[in-house]
Amino acid sequence: MINKSNAGIALNTWIAYFFSFVWIYHGLVPKLLTMQEEEITMITDVIPLSYDVGYWIVVVTGVLEILFGLLWLFYSRKSILYVLQIIAFAGLMIGAVIGNLSYFVQPFNPFNYNLSLIVLSFVGYALYKEKR
Repeated sequence: MINKSNAGIALNTWIAYFFSFVWIYHGLVPKLLTMQEEEITMITDVIPLSYDVGYWIVVVTGVLEILFGLLWLFYSRKSILYVLQIIAFAGLMIGAVIGNLSYFVQPFNPFNYNLSLIVLSFVGYALYKEKR
């Protein structure tokens, strides 16, 4: 029989692995490896910058996202990561609203995606606090 406490710890570990994957993937694939045009225009739509400056912001953001993903693997105080992440996902969601409302009618839109990750962050935070 699985102890409730052990199940919570295991679930929290899997949630941390998932968030690590999400951050590393989103920093690496659409921002560094394939440099999606939409990544640049999402920034230049919100902040009036040149394309070149937007490009470099995307590159720096990609590196920072990868580093944050690695923190999920190696940093032991996950409660801080959950709080930072909830703030980041909320900010990304608001930025998307400000930048381009048409994103919200797409099948996998920033609102649904970020809201789902915010909810999962709250679940992970609660599980992490419960085991302490």
